[in-house]
Amino acid sequence: MLLIVVLLGGAFIWNFSREKLDSKVPKVIEKTSNTSTINLQKKTQQYIFIPYWSFNKSIVANSDHSLIYFGIGVNNDGIELEDQGYEKLKPFISLTPNAKERILAIRMTDKNINANVIKSLTLQENIASQAVSLALENNFDGVLLDYETSAFAFDSTTNKITSFYKLFAEKVKEKELLFYVTLYGDTYYRARAFDVKKIGELSDKVLIMTYDFSKSRGNPGPNFPLSDNGIYGYDLKKMVADYQKDVDNKKLVITFGYFGYDWRVDKKDVAVASGIPMSTNEINQEFIRDCKYVFCKLDREKETQEPSINYTDDSGEDHIIWFEDTLSVNKKKEFLKSKGILETGDWAYSYY
Repeated sequence: MLLIVVLLGGAFIWNFSREKLDSKVPKVIEKTSNTSTINLQKKTQQYIFIPYWSFNKSIVANSDHSLIYFGIGVNNDGIELEDQGYEKLKPFISLTPNAKERILAIRMTDKNINANVIKSLTLQENIASQAVSLALENNFDGVLLDYETSAFAFDSTTNKITSFYKLFAEKVKEKELLFYVTLYGDTYYRARAFDVKKIGELSDKVLIMTYDFSKSRGNPGPNFPLSDNGIYGYDLKKMVADYQKDVDNKKLVITFGYFGYDWRVDKKDVAVASGIPMSTNEINQEFIRDCKYVFCKLDREKETQEPSINYTDDSGEDHIIWFEDTLSVNKKKEFLKSKGILETGDWAYSYY
């Protein structure tokens, strides 16, 4: 009996001391991946923005294209009914009988008006309700909200903007219309006031404006660099990774801008004035097909095929133009395809 008691006591003391020892040893915690499954897009689809100022008598577009009419403006009362965007609405409809789908864009580009909108629930209700009515009356398949702001991303501002998107989405979907949105390509890089994840959940498509990364008021650079190469601080590859973390990949539409800026620069290629916007079509005509200046040179980045032009004007001033064209877009599309993205957009009709 004494032997049994000793053995049991020893076992108890051993187990107790082992538990105390284990509690002092750091435990290895297995890391779990928080990456969501990427739903690969299975079909190529093209979305084309058609600004009201870019067409007159005819619009040539493949019947498989989704056409986005850009668009209807807003004011401090609701939808703007006295500008050319509204006046050209019906001509757009009559000129696009074979479109696969037509989307009505609500162009909210005035930063002051946009600031007022997120402060007023009544104004938000007016804009959303009137937009839906216009879409239904003119046989559109959906509505695109293009809300542009440079506001700082304070939580209060971001939440107000998200609430506006939520209200808008509810109004659109009540009538069984598609709800599309645009978001900046540099949303993450410049910490803009958009809750991408929540907006993505509300939307049927998120059209990412992959252009205007190099600002007209800044120094010369690509429309939106495919690769950073330690120069620009951000690129399309990083942008895609950012958006794929927050938005269902099937909803993403990468939109390219067929335009660029003409910067006047000093001898170190630093801008001395704001860049002047030019469409790719204008750049091709003026600087590639028949350049009138004595010095006029087209270069392309070897890896990305992004084009730039150096020229000297008649006053002896040096200029640099960066822009987007089909060669540089095709390189970006190759990358997108490798990431499961086949749906792309073009800004804008007549620009290329």
